[in-house]
Amino acid sequence: MNNGNNNNMAAIASPLSRKDIHHLTEKIRRTFGIEETESFPIVEVIEMLPEIDKTFNFLIEEDRYMKPNVYAEYFHSSNEMIIAESVYDGATNGIGRHRFTLAHELGHYILIKHGEVSFKRIGVNARVEQYCNPEWQANEFSGNLLVPINSITNYSETEIVKRYIVSYQVAEIQKNKNASWL
Repeated sequence: MNNGNNNNMAAIASPLSRKDIHHLTEKIRRTFGIEETESFPIVEVIEMLPEIDKTFNFLIEEDRYMKPNVYAEYFHSSNEMIIAESVYDGATNGIGRHRFTLAHELGHYILIKHGEVSFKRIGVNARVEQYCNPEWQANEFSGNLLVPINSITNYSETEIVKRYIVSYQVAEIQKNKNASWL
């Protein structure tokens, strides 16, 4: 007897390759006039988004009102981003992890506008292909927006951290992508 426990819901995004996402982040940097060698002003971009997209809104929420282990969240249905106060303050003060979190949520906003996300029933042991996984896409977007891989060939991870205001983990991931990209 099947009682429905063999299936679960998964978010499935329009397929995007690493290169597709890279080209999209390059376009965003060009649109805002931000060179590949410059740190991306993620807080300022999110603050100006409501002027660019009148349907978009963001809210800074006290940490105690956020869901456990949720630091920021984008809601497609309301076109709204909720950001934990500590994350917003941290990103404003140049904490790399918090800057990545905001760029990740911006990725959800941009990528949902760029493609489609749907929910499908999949088997318990089934997995969504990486290139269709909205979380993978948002992480890829965030890393490429903050640290364009074409510009870091001659930088150490420490130099990347300082130049782009990211965590060491992001610097290392992007540096490894750069090596495999070439």
